Amino acid sequence: MLWFRFAFHSTGALGEQGLAPERYVEERRKRSQVTRFDRATGAVVFESRGGQAPLPEGAQDRFSVFLQLVGLVRGNPQRYAAPGATETFQVADTSDLEPMRVQYVGEEDIETGAGFVRAKHFIRLPRRADDRRRVEVWLAESVGWMPVKLRQTEPDGTQIDLVLRGAEP
Repeated sequence: MLWFRFAFHSTGALGEQGLAPERYVEERRKRSQVTRFDRATGAVVFESRGGQAPLPEGAQDRFSVFLQLVGLVRGNPQRYAAPGATETFQVADTSDLEPMRVQYVGEEDIETGAGFVRAKHFIRLPRRADDRRRVEVWLAESVGWMPVKLRQTEPDGTQIDLVLRGAEP
């Protein structure tokens, strides 16, 4: 049973390094928290908690980072032919900016609403020794390398799965 609703919104543009987020919003329990990527001042601004951090080149938010990964895989799928390829992103949420390392771990057949599809499996590597939250994404060539499954496993073992129901050409 889902005890609360949540939503993530990311808006921005395309830049020289791919996605360039401008505004990131997390809505939980009818409360919104906002982060702005202010390229004019070179800062990530955490509007809800106050404060800011320097804006690194290519920075992403917690939502756009997965679509940035899609662009990397789509642009060079051969880079992910063997497990172990790792990408590092600077990722902002509503209170912090930190590196996120994502590693390709292999291919799997994933059951979706459109049947089984072959997909490349990526995991977010732990951010620190005590990080027990696991985030995984599966990208499938048959749908333009878009995610066919996203799984977040919380430290208490709770899993949230988002799975593709269908795709139109």
